[in-house]
Amino acid sequence: MQNRLLKTNNRYLKTALISFSVWFTAILVNVIVIAVLEFLQGSRGYFWEGVGLVLLVSAVFSFPGVVIFWLVFLFNFCHHKIFKILVITAIVTSSLPVLCMLLVYNDGHIHFQSVSLIALAILSAVIAVVLHRPGIKYGTSLVINETEANEKIDSLET
Repeated sequence: MQNRLLKTNNRYLKTALISFSVWFTAILVNVIVIAVLEFLQGSRGYFWEGVGLVLLVSAVFSFPGVVIFWLVFLFNFCHHKIFKILVITAIVTSSLPVLCMLLVYNDGHIHFQSVSLIALAILSAVIAVVLHRPGIKYGTSLVINETEANEKIDSLET
């Protein structure tokens, strides 16, 4: 499915589609993990309200991160270590919003229990990027191969 979506030669469209798909996948993984943890802890009174709140907060606070992720992806599109760059970017852009939210919510103090939220956000983002690895590699390899082919043609002409 990823290969069919990436048939376009438009770099902006490719990177935007992959970036927003990574963002949506990370939100879903985050919500599923937190919902499972809440279910296992036995808090069934406001279960669906809590899941909805996690979904809303994850989407709102992570949106600036997806814009940064897209820009990093766009500017490093032809880099040979694009996957590593995107994993590092996902770790940074997923942990900073949670860290800022915790600092504001807890009056500048981070409790040990709050660290698990940062770990879950990082885990969700890394899982989302890893799930999109074939699309990232396929989309960038086409451009790299086209660039190398054009350079070989140019060198043969001279």
